Amino acid sequence: ADSTVLVQDAVTVTTTGDQVYGREATLAQDATFVGANVRFLDTLESTTAGALVVEAEEQIQFARGVGNVTAPTSIELEYGGSVEIGDLDNTGPLAVRAEQSIAFNEDGGGASPFATVFQRNGDLTIETTAGGDIVFGRNEKLSVGGDATLRAPSVQLGDATIAGRLTVDADNFAIRTRPGGTSRTSSGSFVPDSGVDVLANEFDFRTNPTVEGGGRNPIFGLPDPSAASPFLKQRFEIAALKEDGSRLRASDLDCGGVACDLRPEGPGLTSIGEVFAERGPSPDPWLIAPLQESEPQRLAEVGVDVRALSPEESAARQLGVVIVDDVARGRVADDGASVADLRLHQDEARRASELLEEVFGADFERTEELRQVLADAVADFRSETGVDRVSGFEFRRYLNNRPSSQFPAYRTLNDLDRLLRHHRRSGLAPAEYQRIQRGWLERIAPEGLPVGELAEAIHPTRYLRGSDILDVFGR
Repeated sequence: ADSTVLVQDAVTVTTTGDQVYGREATLAQDATFVGANVRFLDTLESTTAGALVVEAEEQIQFARGVGNVTAPTSIELEYGGSVEIGDLDNTGPLAVRAEQSIAFNEDGGGASPFATVFQRNGDLTIETTAGGDIVFGRNEKLSVGGDATLRAPSVQLGDATIAGRLTVDADNFAIRTRPGGTSRTSSGSFVPDSGVDVLANEFDFRTNPTVEGGGRNPIFGLPDPSAASPFLKQRFEIAALKEDGSRLRASDLDCGGVACDLRPEGPGLTSIGEVFAERGPSPDPWLIAPLQESEPQRLAEVGVDVRALSPEESAARQLGVVIVDDVARGRVADDGASVADLRLHQDEARRASELLEEVFGADFERTEELRQVLADAVADFRSETGVDRVSGFEFRRYLNNRPSSQFPAYRTLNDLDRLLRHHRRSGLAPAEYQRIQRGWLERIAPEGLPVGELAEAIHPTRYLRGSDILDVFGR
């Protein structure tokens, strides 16, 4: 709609496709909008008491906020993808306001590698004006490219990545934990995500947070972990946002068309050695199985140069405290990494070595065969879809829907996914395995399918929650 939308009676608008409201919308009664994507590109106000319900298969967007002048009684949002507040052109503060309650997927959605509620540019305020609650369901993730303020008698929050100050003005403040999963970084890589992280350049909590759920305890991130309140230091792990101690910027949240959900990248506040008041027990020898004589050579095939612990590391291990950080010590190259034997998951590394030989051949003699299989599938994909640029995600979906006619390419991607998965699980850090795996994929990427899109096709980072077409997360 390009004109002003005025809803004077209770109404439910249901479409199988998208709903786009291009001008200001004003509600006078209860209103429900149900569609694939539901977008309000201008202001959304409410002249009298009424509930706003929006249900979208994928995305909801409030480009200019909700209730800037007059707020609806309540806001209930259910969605399979995300809620965007604002747009790329907006750099000013926005708000989502209701009188009594605001709920984002209150019953909980599926796990997502991205933020599920986000404002990419500028500040965001979410508040109730007459004594209601703000609820982010389990697995919901809030990311804001500026200050974020949550104001209500009760606030339930999950993950948060705030490139500014996070203010929670509430009598009751609970953080909802969740199972681990996978997160996408702004560089395009995906990393394991073990649970809820709350990151901001500053925290301003009127009341101390409690924890709900059965996941691991939340980790809080600040530019300087020592600036955390005594309560947070006592109850939670505090880590630096970045290794260099710098602050989050709005650009750090850029994950293409959505916003990233980030994790702390810097060191934790507490020195692990300080945790032990007394000498710790020496580990039993059988806890670390020795490498067999033939295994170093097999591991070298998957880019792992096994090294023994240094004398200093061995001495620290005998005290029960040892940190082995091969990445920080510069033991990473484009063709491999020097890895302490203590870090290796030997069964996973052995399986990765076996799969590398199975997929590529003992001397990479199957490289040309794999490239040709993928090239033929790319040609068929282009011919059937008419596209010039091949999207890794769409290419993978194309193959998954044609496992018989495209069996060679379908099997190749599945075999590569198994190889890369076991390689990641072998104990390597992302900075180690990403370089090695990129080298493998560069050998077989056909013309028209760049390495980045091939990686996306093997292990997609785009996720359609609620879709039964492709669900690769949570493995």
